[in-house]
Amino acid sequence: GGFGSGGSVPGGSGPPAEVRIELPLRILPADVTVEELEEQGIRGKIIEFSTPVLPGSAGRLHNIRSTAAVVHDMLLAPGEVFDFAEVVNKTARLYGFREAPVILNGKLVPGIGGGICQVSTTLYNAAIRIGLEIVERRNHSLPVAYAPLGQDATFSSGAINFRFRNSLSSHLLIRTEMTANRLTVKLFGTAEQGVTYRIVSTVKETLPAPVKFVHNPTLEPGEQVTVMKGRQGYVVETVRIRYENGKEVRTERLSLDRYLPQPHVVAVNRSRSGADRDRPEPDRPDAPGVPNPPLLEDGVFAPLF
Repeated sequence: GGFGSGGSVPGGSGPPAEVRIELPLRILPADVTVEELEEQGIRGKIIEFSTPVLPGSAGRLHNIRSTAAVVHDMLLAPGEVFDFAEVVNKTARLYGFREAPVILNGKLVPGIGGGICQVSTTLYNAAIRIGLEIVERRNHSLPVAYAPLGQDATFSSGAINFRFRNSLSSHLLIRTEMTANRLTVKLFGTAEQGVTYRIVSTVKETLPAPVKFVHNPTLEPGEQVTVMKGRQGYVVETVRIRYENGKEVRTERLSLDRYLPQPHVVAVNRSRSGADRDRPEPDRPDAPGVPNPPLLEDGVFAPLF
């Protein structure tokens, strides 16, 4: 109950009259209780892993934040498989995706949903560091700035998914947290006693950037202009090393990933006379045929031209 002031007594100078108000009291049960967590074997945080949120468009930040919000407080029973495709579909229904750069056939282009793979990548890094079984995962075709080579997890609707199994004896609770410059995934449950893991990624091969010539008739014969500087590609091996009570007991290969090189684009004049004959012929379109289906990564739609 409670009391309130009802003002002065009409026509008098005495104390204000008391008004008694009955307030309803209702007990709201907690969505999650300590007892429930203990019954599921969730006794504390096993690991947390963060990736930097780099400056970018408002659309990309929205896509990351929304996808992370759907992952937040997901609960996996022992043996249950986490499915990132389901997360992406639910995020689209609840929040929608906004415009941000995506990867289309190995190139960054404007699209819808860019940034969602920072969530899958951050979760992948947490999962492999507590020994969880990776059911399906593939690297981006291009290196990403927020994760080391060999330690990213891309997504392409209908083609590439990210899935892992809760191979712990306890339930697994996933929580996420996003600040202005970091995305963090926290995994709760019961870890194996005395067991730790180390992840090592090694560049096994460097792939040189090819040179792509394009025709520019405004150039002088023999003149060449670099339109875009290329980047080398990589072949990267990633292993997971298991330690028991500080002693190394097993090493397993998690992946052998290939990141595509990006070509140097050079403009030349296509005329083939005189000294110009020794210059490489500009690239021409491929012969007509059945094209490969476009591969869209780290987003849900592209391109936006």
